[in-house]
Amino acid sequence: MESAPRCPFILSLITLLLASGVVMPVVSMDLVDGTLGRSVHFVIPVALPSQYRIDWNCGHAGKVIVIARLTYGGSPQYNPIYGGRSEMLGNGTLRLDDISYKDEGTYKVKVFNPETFTSYIHRYQLNVYATLTAPVLRSLDANRLIISGTDMTLHCDAGDQTVTTYTFYRGQKMICSEPHVTCSGSSLDLTPISEDDSGSYTCRIENPVSSFTSDPIPVTVSVPVSSVTLTSNTSGLVWPGRDPVSLHCSARGTDITYTWSLEDTPLPENSRYHFSQNNSTLIIDPVSSDDSRPITCTAANWINEETSSKVNFKFASPVSAVTLNGNTSSAVLWAGKDSVSLHCSAQGSAIAFSWSLGGKPVSSKPPYYINESDSPPYSSLTISPVSRNDIGPFTCTASNRLNSETSNELNFSLKWYPEGYIACIVEGHDSMLQLDCSWPGGQPAANVTMIFNDKAEGSGLNVVTRNVAVGQTGQRSNLTCIGNHYGKTFSCGLIFGSRRSRQGKNKAVTEGKKANLETEALP
Repeated sequence: MESAPRCPFILSLITLLLASGVVMPVVSMDLVDGTLGRSVHFVIPVALPSQYRIDWNCGHAGKVIVIARLTYGGSPQYNPIYGGRSEMLGNGTLRLDDISYKDEGTYKVKVFNPETFTSYIHRYQLNVYATLTAPVLRSLDANRLIISGTDMTLHCDAGDQTVTTYTFYRGQKMICSEPHVTCSGSSLDLTPISEDDSGSYTCRIENPVSSFTSDPIPVTVSVPVSSVTLTSNTSGLVWPGRDPVSLHCSARGTDITYTWSLEDTPLPENSRYHFSQNNSTLIIDPVSSDDSRPITCTAANWINEETSSKVNFKFASPVSAVTLNGNTSSAVLWAGKDSVSLHCSAQGSAIAFSWSLGGKPVSSKPPYYINESDSPPYSSLTISPVSRNDIGPFTCTASNRLNSETSNELNFSLKWYPEGYIACIVEGHDSMLQLDCSWPGGQPAANVTMIFNDKAEGSGLNVVTRNVAVGQTGQRSNLTCIGNHYGKTFSCGLIFGSRRSRQGKNKAVTEGKKANLETEALP
C-alpha cells in the first residue's frame, strides 16, 4: 500500500491557486541607510495598481510590528508605538522620523491587488549611522625621531564612531596602494619608511551617511649620512701661488653639516679659504705649498657622520738643475764636416726649453734640429754639420709658470782648413823684391815654410814674408812655399830671373807638385 503525500493542505492550496490564475507574491530586498536623529524614506519601487491595500511592518528583535496600513480611498492607520514618527505618503512611501539605533532591522511592504488577488512584497534593511566627527591621526611612535629604513605606524582614531571606510593620504595622494604601505582598518604601516615618505599625512573616515578628514600631521624622515664624496675641479698640476682650486663635498642624507680637515686636523682660518653652499664647497685661492697635505671633508647629521676619501693636489715644481752637455768626445770639430748633439736637462714641471748661441736665439731651421720630451723633461739640439759660427757659447733656458733658469755655457773647439791653395808671391819694389808664402784662413793658422834658392828662409803662421835685393837673386832664382795644416800639405814654386821683376804670383797647383813660373825681368 502506497504512503500518503506529505503536507496535503499546502499541495491542495497550490493546486487551487494555479487553477484559479492567482500569481504568487514577488519578494526583493533594498538596503536603506539612515542618519541618526533624521528621517528616512522607504519608497515602493513599483507603481500602485488602481485598487490596493498597503501594509507596512518591521521585524525587530524577533518580533513583527505593524507600522501602518492604507486602503485605497481611505486614510492611513498608524501604530501608536511610533508616537507620530511615521507617515505614509500618497504614493505609498513610508517616512520614519527621528530614527535611532533601535529602528534598525528589516522592513516589509505588501501591496495587495483585490482585483487580481495578487500581492507585491518588497523588503528593506535599515541601518542607522551617526554623522561622523573629525578623527585624529596619531603616530604610534610619536616620541621617536623617524629614520629612513625603519618602520612606522599611523593610527586613525575615530573613537567609538561607526566607520565603514578608512583612507590615508600623503598630501593629496592616496597611499594605501604603494608597495611598502599596508592599510588595515584604522592603521597605516610603512615598512620600511624612506625619505620619499616625508610629507603631510591625513586620514579620512566614511560611513554611508557622512565622511570627515583629520587634521594633517607632518612626517619628517631623517636619512643617515652616506656616500660622502670629495671632488676637485682639477686633476692636473696646480701652480702654488697662482692657481685657485675648488673642492666640493657631496653626501646622501638629511640636515647635513660639513666640516673640513687638513691631514686630520680642522682646517685653520685663512684668508685664502672661501666656503659656500652651506660649507659644502671650499675654494682655495690661491693654493700654496701649505696645502700639500691631504684634505678631507666630513658630513654629519644627528644620526651619524662620515668622512670622505683624501684629496691630494699635484703641485707643480719650479725649474732647477738645468744642465747642458754635448755628445762629442773629440777635442776638435771640423766645420762643414762634423755633427754634434747638445742635451739640455732640467728638473721641474711643465718645462719649456729655448736655445741661445752667443746670447741670440738659435734658429729652428737646418742645420739646427731641436727635439723635446716632457718625461723626463729635456731638449736636444743637433747641429749637422757645424759651421764656423758654432764656436759658442751655447746655452739653454728652461722655464715654466714659476721661474726660469739658464744652463752652463758650452763652447766648441772648431777647426777648418785654409781657403784655397798656398800661394807663392814675388813683388818688385824699386831695387827690392818681396817674397811671400801665403796660406791664410785656417783655424788654427796653417804652418807655412819659405825656401828661397833651396835655402830655408823661415816658417810662420798663415804668411811668411822676406825682402831681398835684386842683386841677390842671380839670373835664375826659385821660390818654394810649403803649407801644412793638420796633416794636409800644399806647396807651390816660382822661378824668376835676375832682372827686376814687375810682379809674379803663382797659380793653383796640385798638392805635392811644384809650379815653375818665370817672370818678365825689368831693366
